[in-house]
Order: sequence, then structure tokens, then C-alpha cells
Amino acid sequence: GAASLVLDPTDAGPNLVTIQSGQYLTLTGAHGGALIDVKDTPNATVAINVDDGRLQLGTRTLPQATGTLNGSVNVGTSGQMLVAAGSHTITGDGITSSGAVTIDDAATLTSDITLNDRSTLDVQGSLQADNLTANSDAVISVGSTNSAGQCEPERGQSVPRPGMAEQLDH
Repeated sequence: GAASLVLDPTDAGPNLVTIQSGQYLTLTGAHGGALIDVKDTPNATVAINVDDGRLQLGTRTLPQATGTLNGSVNVGTSGQMLVAAGSHTITGDGITSSGAVTIDDAATLTSDITLNDRSTLDVQGSLQADNLTANSDAVISVGSTNSAGQCEPERGQSVPRPGMAEQLDH
């Protein structure tokens, strides 16, 4: 994995990273600060699309690492996002998922999250969200027999709708 990435604004297209065809991208946050920068454009907004593959933030070998992404992460139905360790923040639009989002027990994620379709959110560590919204087919699991997990909406969490599965294990 890489501590962070720097995009070159001379590249064609928007500030976009796409993960597809089973690819993996690990951003460890080893240096702290921005996980993805845009050359010569401080605080630029970046979008990450995880179409078919996995985005990983942090690594268990660096449990104190921190990182911030100014922008959004879009997880497609065949995509996965894993927050493995450390403390990571996604500002801007946060995470929109139709796939799987996992926060391991050694990790903290601060981000708004919208769960679409049959997406899953598995919180073994800590999630701090101003807004957590899930549709009726989404599954949210907090904790397990090995980890209590914490899900702490700041402003409020949408109320589960009929048919929505929510599993809380403590």
C-alpha cells in the first residue's frame, strides 16, 4: 500500500480514482493528513469509485495512522471498502455504498454513510457519522462476539424501515 497518492491535474478528467477489475488500493495514512492530494491544488475534492475491487484505509501494522479524504467514496455492488486500522475521516459527500463497507476492530471511521440496494455495513471498530442513512434492503451489523463495535451518529440516524435488517451484538 501507499501512505497517500498525488494526482496530477494535467491528467484528463476530474479528480477521480476508479478501482475496477478486482483491483485493490490500500492507503495507509502513514504520513497523516490527506490520503489523496491533487498537485498544486490544496484541499481539492477527490472522488473514489470502487466498482469491482477493494479500497482499504489503514493497515494493522500502523495502528496509529490517520488520514483524511476530502471528497467522496462510491462503492458499487461488486465493490468493497475496508477500514483496517487507524483513524480516518472522509469529508465532503462521505460514502455512498451499494456494496460492502467494513470497519475493523482496530479502526475508527468518521464519515456520513448512505447505504443503497443490498449493501452491508459491518462495524467492529468505531463509526462516527453525522448522517447514517440506509434503505430497506441494507444490513447494518455492529459488534460481534469478539468486538463490541460503536456506531455513533452525531445528528441522528435514520430509523430502520420495515424489512431492514439491523444486527446489534454486544
